[in-house]
Amino acid sequence: MKYLIATLILCVSLIHSVQAQQEPSIVAYNEPKKESVALKYWIDNNEVRTEHDISFANGKADLLPASLPAMLTIKKYLEDKNYITLLRVEGHVSCGTGAQALSEARAKAVCNWLVEQGIDCKRLLPVGFGCNKPLMDVHNELNARITLVNAALRGHAIGGMAVDGGGQVAGDPCK
Repeated sequence: MKYLIATLILCVSLIHSVQAQQEPSIVAYNEPKKESVALKYWIDNNEVRTEHDISFANGKADLLPASLPAMLTIKKYLEDKNYITLLRVEGHVSCGTGAQALSEARAKAVCNWLVEQGIDCKRLLPVGFGCNKPLMDVHNELNARITLVNAALRGHAIGGMAVDGGGQVAGDPCK
């Protein structure tokens, strides 16, 4: 019995000394926290919303790096919701020369990025609206946006409307 008690005391003291030696290397008080991006999305009036914006270079269809959180969120949404068989990616811009073409190119750029990330191209429909659906005065830059709308559920159009929503289809994302 003496040996058993002595062995237990020895084990406990060894465990305690090992923990005491490891403690300073485990806790790093000055280590910077890594920023994590929340991939939060929600549906508002059949539109997919995120906490982040999709933004482009001025007057171009080049996605800016600041768009990555929003793009990753949309990718996650499509992965999570496989019953959404068609997502309409709407491009909107303020009025000006080439507004329609720019809105289509931006919608297509979003679709291309999603396809490059493994989203099935058949689930995406890029549509340009030019400056036909402004949020405010038609010449305001705040009209420039991408809107993501659920267009088909399990292969059936939502709301009985045309899946293009009345915009100009910007091409086939599968090509």
